[in-house]
Amino acid sequence: MATLNKIVAVIDDDESIARAIKRLLRSVAIKAESFSSGEEFLGTLSLTSGWPACVILDYELPGIDGLELQRRLAPTGVAV
Repeated sequence: MATLNKIVAVIDDDESIARAIKRLLRSVAIKAESFSSGEEFLGTLSLTSGWPACVILDYELPGIDGLELQRRLAPTGVAV
């Protein structure tokens, strides 16, 4: 299992939706980072030492779609 950070990753190509979800999470004291694509998210993971505790994921993303990204994350134990 991957090392989990106390952060939520919001992956959505619609910037206004990602911003609204981040704002909602911040209102209940939850840290969140947003990503506009699955590739951007996976690229960031390779540069960091841990995985988010949870991922909020758009179903229709450019490139790697939400279902494929979920399949790739399943073995890590991250809640999607």
